[in-house]
Amino acid sequence: MFEQNDTPKVALQPMGFSDILDGTFTLYRHHFRLFSGILAVYLVAVFCLNLLFKLSLSGSGSSPSDTSLSMLLFNLFAVSFVFILVTGGIYVAGAQCYLGRQITPSEALRQALRRFLPYLCNQFLWLLTIGGLAVTTIGIPFAIYLGNRWSLYSMPVLFEEKPVREAFRRSSQLIKGTWWRVFGITFAIFLLWMMLLFILKATMEFALSFSGIVTTEGDLGQWILRMWLGPDPYKTSLLSYAAQMFLDVLFATFTAPILTIGYMLLYFDLRIRKEGFDIEMMARSEQTGSEQID
Repeated sequence: MFEQNDTPKVALQPMGFSDILDGTFTLYRHHFRLFSGILAVYLVAVFCLNLLFKLSLSGSGSSPSDTSLSMLLFNLFAVSFVFILVTGGIYVAGAQCYLGRQITPSEALRQALRRFLPYLCNQFLWLLTIGGLAVTTIGIPFAIYLGNRWSLYSMPVLFEEKPVREAFRRSSQLIKGTWWRVFGITFAIFLLWMMLLFILKATMEFALSFSGIVTTEGDLGQWILRMWLGPDPYKTSLLSYAAQMFLDVLFATFTAPILTIGYMLLYFDLRIRKEGFDIEMMARSEQTGSEQID
């Protein structure tokens, strides 16, 4: 059971891009402790997994070995699973905050874990389909079209408990007739997140280079590539790798809610515009005080 939350929330009404953007930062700012509690799981888990991988390379020298490659694959899978769980927790927490309800980080993660298997299947099918189309030139337009049409598939799985295939249909139903609007909003949110992350990472690289923790090597292209992909575990000292990896994961972790909360608000905006979700929630609150997301 969730109780009404007395902290500020975003109004249940149709929103334009500026309203969604403002609502994203409003929810994140007012509920920062809640989101931080969820994000801390990802931060600690990913940092420890990457540090463990770095330590496993101590006996493999400067080139990959069978052991290090196995550890790398394990690391990638483990990080992916943690990422999906935490992203689901952010969606759940963001929705409850948007609806003016209280929830704790552990409750949000438990709700996401309860829907983890269908959510994981949705992620896999989306990546497989869109990635498979995007690898061919002729398939790129279809990848863009379907990628945007299915961009809200996570919310029906988590909030409406839709099965895997139905979640894609649900996303298509909500976006039908507003494809270009949804594409513009999601692309703008993505660009904003990329710019913010780039500024943070570039600042980190300059600070670490100036302090001597990181040795600047290569041209500008190599520097940008290292900034986005992270330090090379085979060529970086343990101290330098740990410092870079911690800050890299920290920035990526605490900017991620910009995407998730923004997409979540867009989902509810479409439900309000097409299904009168705001009126439905007002009626439920007045008549039954329901505490469930329909």
